[in-house]
Amino acid sequence: MEKYQFDSATKAALEKLRVPLAVYQFIDKRVVTILLSDGFCELFGFDNKDDAYYVMDHDMYRATHPEDRARAADAAYRFAIEGGNYEVVYRTLTHKRTDYMIVHAIGEHIRTEDGVTLAYIWYAYEGTYTTENEDNKTSLSAAMERTVREENMIKGNYFDYLTGLPNMSYFFELAHEWRKLDLFVTEQVLEKMKKQGEAGLYVVSESVNLSRADFTSCDIVEEIRRRVDAAGLSRDKINIEVTESVIGSDFEFMKSQIERFRSLGFRVWMDDFGSGYSTLDVLQSIRFDLIKFDMRFMKEFNTSEKSRIMLTELIRMAISLGVDTVCEGVETKEQADFLREIGCTMMQGYYFCRPIPFEKILERYQKVIQIGFENPEESGYYAAVGKINLYDLAILSNEDQE
Repeated sequence: MEKYQFDSATKAALEKLRVPLAVYQFIDKRVVTILLSDGFCELFGFDNKDDAYYVMDHDMYRATHPEDRARAADAAYRFAIEGGNYEVVYRTLTHKRTDYMIVHAIGEHIRTEDGVTLAYIWYAYEGTYTTENEDNKTSLSAAMERTVREENMIKGNYFDYLTGLPNMSYFFELAHEWRKLDLFVTEQVLEKMKKQGEAGLYVVSESVNLSRADFTSCDIVEEIRRRVDAAGLSRDKINIEVTESVIGSDFEFMKSQIERFRSLGFRVWMDDFGSGYSTLDVLQSIRFDLIKFDMRFMKEFNTSEKSRIMLTELIRMAISLGVDTVCEGVETKEQADFLREIGCTMMQGYYFCRPIPFEKILERYQKVIQIGFENPEESGYYAAVGKINLYDLAILSNEDQE
């Protein structure tokens, strides 16, 4: 079996992760290091990533506490041979420390598009392990020594001894669970879309909202790509929604992830446009397929002329950039007419339909009741016409000159 190679864009994106992550492959009964993130190098004290790769491939457990070395190696081997989930707590030194730190590692196997099985392992720092003499041990260090020997130490120790607050593992696993929740939602969306097609309905594209935790806890691009392809659906049927706040937390990393999604055929939307402080900077640097305007524009529709002027100009800007638009919170005919006139591509809100269960959609279809979207064969035409801004006097001026 050959060593797996990520494509350059994927490798660069994963290596930039601030979360401690390592990707391994089991080849000829040996664990081979495929990728290490910046967060991994920082946690284990590697200033040079080449040194980190060398150590992990040639003497992975050299800094592990002697009492934990066999247990950690055995857990890794069982995980490679038997599969399932990997979880182990152990003590280890770093290049910059003389005392041991406690590390909690959690992993799972993920199959690539080529059918190669890779082990993704996430690491969390759990504090310092002291080696005081038995007579001088504090209650804290004594308690820690007792619990660190147990495989499931962290499951019974979500709270810091000194502060009483949740420790890092709590938040680490919380992010892990949050990521699984968003992927579960994605799976449910894909299942519903398959049922739509089987029932004879036109399959409308659906949106999936992703949080910052999704991007830092795993390769979310690959996770979603794998699920969409397995469902047999076209990738352009899934829209990826991210908010300004998610992008702003690590701009260059998020830019690379959005580019990966778009290169694979997914459409990427900016959600809640107008609710942050650096919107224009983001639009200048990152290519989006659609901008979703925050519902506050519609909430202030009747009370603020400035809100209507701003929305008009923002949609005009989006049209000039070749980006589609959708406005949230449309509840009245007056709002819908205004948005049509200024060239808003799509609208969302109670004016058209309140959220209804999938079963209700099927019932309406069987009774030949309008479900609420245009004829798919005409949607391209109406999308083009809809982008004409009737408030844009420049169009009339140009026609007069011609």
